[in-house]
Amino acid sequence: MKIVSLTPGTGSFHCGSCIRDNSLVLAMRELGHDVLMVPLYLPFVHDGKDSSSGVPVFLGGVNAYLQQKSKLFRKIPKWMDRIFDHPLLLRKVSVNAGMTSAHDLGAITVSTLKGADGFQKKEIEHLAEFLSGKEKPDIIMISNVLLAGLIPLLKEKIDCKIVVTLQGEDTFLDSLPSEYSREAWALLKKHCQSVDLFLPVSKYYGKVMQQRLGLPEEKVEAVYNGLDLSPFQKGERSIKEPVLGMLARLIPEKGVDILTDAYIHIREQNLIPNLKLKLAGSKLKSDEEFLGAVQHKLKMAGYLDDVEFIYNLTAEEKVNYLSSLTIFSTPAEYGESFGLYILEAAASGLPMIQPDSAAFPELLEKLKTGLLYKTGDHLSLAEKIKECLEDYEHYKGNADKAEASAKEEFTDTKMARRVIELFQETL
Repeated sequence: MKIVSLTPGTGSFHCGSCIRDNSLVLAMRELGHDVLMVPLYLPFVHDGKDSSSGVPVFLGGVNAYLQQKSKLFRKIPKWMDRIFDHPLLLRKVSVNAGMTSAHDLGAITVSTLKGADGFQKKEIEHLAEFLSGKEKPDIIMISNVLLAGLIPLLKEKIDCKIVVTLQGEDTFLDSLPSEYSREAWALLKKHCQSVDLFLPVSKYYGKVMQQRLGLPEEKVEAVYNGLDLSPFQKGERSIKEPVLGMLARLIPEKGVDILTDAYIHIREQNLIPNLKLKLAGSKLKSDEEFLGAVQHKLKMAGYLDDVEFIYNLTAEEKVNYLSSLTIFSTPAEYGESFGLYILEAAASGLPMIQPDSAAFPELLEKLKTGLLYKTGDHLSLAEKIKECLEDYEHYKGNADKAEASAKEEFTDTKMARRVIELFQETL
């Protein structure tokens, strides 16, 4: 089967969607399929093999922004566009500018969703021209529904089946300024009528987007994320010196402040006197003010020296980091569609505590591990942490079973096989 995958990059930090899409493309190739990965907006950040190697970035973030702001840049020749699409420039800009901040991206999000009627028309035409010059694919797989503005022109120029993955777009759309959010949702509903199949990453999220976009039930099929989990391993853990840790982008939405408040409460109430805390994950320049406030809060409480901040881990560092923990919690406060860190923590044999909302109950039930606390309640989280550590052998036993389950049921190969089955049915 010939497949084209269109996936946005981040330029400077690890993103769950990018990791998932990269793993999927590599696994489909291993199964013998011809898959072209095309990066959009920014280059990929990857730990291992880059599935988009040798393919230029389309809809480059700099060009898209300049064309949004000026008529002049909507008319410049293609050779000038290539200058602004150079990977080194895009990576540098992504570090210093909040190019993924929803608050600042309302107008450009709506314009891109307008497709050939928006200010990025020239960029979308470049992509369609590039794909038209290749052998016609059986399937174009679009990483998320925010790229739906590409669909009308791709359907017209290439005329193949369109499959869209659904993985957390609602949070971004809802955080846009209200006038842009309403228009974006309306455009999505229109474009989604031309999609042949939707692949949400969890049953929970499939129901969310089915309701919000009015999707036909027969076009929605959940496919759980999968990764190569073989590098992850259990560490030597001692309950006498427990370490609590999280792994995600270090922003409020991922629950950094909730976990910090729970930790301060545990220490102030002397519930677990020697508990240490590690906060690890991606950090951008725009995150520094928030993290500074978190550190100040810990300092004022007197526990900053017992908390370690670890930024932008490599693949090897991530494996070692998880094996150093005793217990895991990434208390994401928004409607998380999946959370790859759940698989990585499970594959590391870690007992975990997650919110009782979004996809977490579904995933922990599937893995038969973990505890749930009341979403948004740091006291509830603190109580569950205490419960887990007081009966650690029990919860560690469940985590050991979940380790085997994760490495068997949530593999990149299994994900790829299921996706290919659904593609064949769609064709």
